[in-house]
Amino acid sequence: MKKDISKALILLLALPFILVGCTRPEREPGDDGCVAVVQHGDSIQAALDEASDGAVVCLAAGEWNENLVLTKPITLRGEGPGSTVIRGEQLAQSVVRVTDATGVVVEGLTIAGGARGHLGDEDPAAGILVTGDAEVLIRSCQLKNNTPSGLLVRDAASVTVEDSSLSDNSRYGLVVQGQAEVALRGTTVGGNRDGGVWASGESQVEFRATHIVSNGGAGLWLRDSAKADLYDVTVERSDGPGVRVQDGSQADLEDCLILSNLEQGVLLSGRTRAELRNTVFRGNWDGITASEGATVLVEGCELVGNRWVAVRLTGTSEAVIGNSVLRGSRTGVWLSQMARAQLVANEIREFPGAGISSFGGAAEGEGNRMSGNGVDLLGNVGEGVRTSLREPVLAETEFPHDDHPSLQHAVDALEEGGVLTILAGTQLGSATVDKTLELRGQPGARLEVDREGAPVLSLVGGADVLVSGLELVSSSEVVIAGAVARAEFVDCTIRDGDTGVLLRDGAEIDVRGGEFVGNRSAGMRMWGESHATVEAAAFRENTSFGIGAGQSAVLRASDVTVAGSSWGINLEGLARGTIEDAKVSGAVIGVLIEGGAEGTLTGCEVVDSRVNGVQLRDRAQAVLTGCVVSGSRDDGIVLRSGAQATMEGNRVLQNGRHGVALVELGFSGYVAGRENTIPGPDEPEGNARAAVYPHELAFLLTEDGGHLGWRE
Repeated sequence: MKKDISKALILLLALPFILVGCTRPEREPGDDGCVAVVQHGDSIQAALDEASDGAVVCLAAGEWNENLVLTKPITLRGEGPGSTVIRGEQLAQSVVRVTDATGVVVEGLTIAGGARGHLGDEDPAAGILVTGDAEVLIRSCQLKNNTPSGLLVRDAASVTVEDSSLSDNSRYGLVVQGQAEVALRGTTVGGNRDGGVWASGESQVEFRATHIVSNGGAGLWLRDSAKADLYDVTVERSDGPGVRVQDGSQADLEDCLILSNLEQGVLLSGRTRAELRNTVFRGNWDGITASEGATVLVEGCELVGNRWVAVRLTGTSEAVIGNSVLRGSRTGVWLSQMARAQLVANEIREFPGAGISSFGGAAEGEGNRMSGNGVDLLGNVGEGVRTSLREPVLAETEFPHDDHPSLQHAVDALEEGGVLTILAGTQLGSATVDKTLELRGQPGARLEVDREGAPVLSLVGGADVLVSGLELVSSSEVVIAGAVARAEFVDCTIRDGDTGVLLRDGAEIDVRGGEFVGNRSAGMRMWGESHATVEAAAFRENTSFGIGAGQSAVLRASDVTVAGSSWGINLEGLARGTIEDAKVSGAVIGVLIEGGAEGTLTGCEVVDSRVNGVQLRDRAQAVLTGCVVSGSRDDGIVLRSGAQATMEGNRVLQNGRHGVALVELGFSGYVAGRENTIPGPDEPEGNARAAVYPHELAFLLTEDGGHLGWRE
């Protein structure tokens, strides 16, 4: 906020009574300094034109209809806001315009009525417009009911506003453009229709002891390379974000209150930066949201009672969060895509979802105290992020037990490699696991979540878990594994959740025996680079998917039974699946392979599908060997778009239309194969319309075989 020092010294030496920058000249006691007093009905502009540099022009109480231009160092003083009012008379002209004048003071006035201007106009019809190299102090003023803004500062101008209000303007209370600098002290910016403060270009704003309240859009909106420093500022009840930081701008907040904003407390997007210290975020939709490469430091803050997420990180954003309290919204810290967070020595508690939830990016750190959450950690969270509730000293224990008030206490009390026995009957609880241990169920043991929306087990970085003989029940995901967690489930029942087992990131799971029953979305769903090996397990009445694998997940399934799902087995994205001796029945589509996924089916049975037995589409690739596909209402095996398939030794029988079909005229894929049994409608167990469609696929039935498709 400082101009050239030498310039200021020259002015001080030459004009000892001028107000330079924001400094008011000393006067003799009882001397009000007025060189002229303008009475109601007299011209203010005439008095200003006649006054010499450094003069103080005082206005009596009353209202003037004038538009003023100040081009020299001068003080314009009223009897106080509400007592002395200057109302703009001309359309598309600011009420007060200051150009290239230093040492200007405007105090004790209400300035209103700038009309029909636009922010991009040369004169935007603001309450006060400051341009060029002007330096202005605005003190004890009210700038209200102007169009588009109360105060607009542009170019390289510098303005300090003290003990004033910028309110009820048709767009913004304050607009700062170019390389301008503005400081607000003890000022209220409120009730402006489009937002409180807009700062763009390379401008800088500094606010202290200021209240930004009930504005129609963002409380403070930073664009381009603008920078804002806020100390002891309250931003509340904005109809948009409290503080919006965009493009390459930066905001630093210290000892502030960010309260009850309709959207985020602080929203960062683009290559922005924010440092938030000792600041309270309460009652906002999200406390802090960062996306698209934004970086944010949160130190010593309180994020309490926000309506959805305390800190939300998406895209490639990064956050360092330390020594802060996060409490009581839906989720504490939520990461997606490639976002990353470092969390150290925080208190994270009372979130009904998760304390930290990360799917995609990574959450790391240490010393975070966590309690009362649906689950403490979820997904791609590193080892050691949370502090244990108990010293891990036990080689084995059981649950329930008088020494363990929760399942999490019991898990934390075990040393690496410890054994936790779940007693017979229905036991309530959920736990995060980030170490090696074994969970054993007594006969009849059932472990069910004790709160809505939480998984029974959340496996994160460091987890290597053997679970045997347990029935696990939740209304949400029953088991979630992320990071590089490893788990083995032997003879377990996983049921009645949204998803039975959800694998993300690089998690690995082995399933031997047991069943997945009645889960609404999927028995098992895989994403990221997760791996699953499933042997001799049953998937029954899982509403949408029996087993689904997407992104770059890898599935190996053998001797599994999948019944009663809309999609029995689904591979999508770049997933790969090896499926042997599986039986899929009663699905809408028994096996669906799509996107760029690859599947190998050997010795499988796909029967009684309500539409197709096997469907390949997009750029999917599949090899089918020794499989039976029968009883589909429509076609047994269907290829669409650019799908590719090799079929050998399969039996495709009793399907409602064709055995094998290419159903699009623009098919651009590839089909090869030989020695398949695909009877026509006149043969025993024949397909209702034709063995193959089109007839060029007849080579699939021959001993020598052939191929058809774009490769020719």
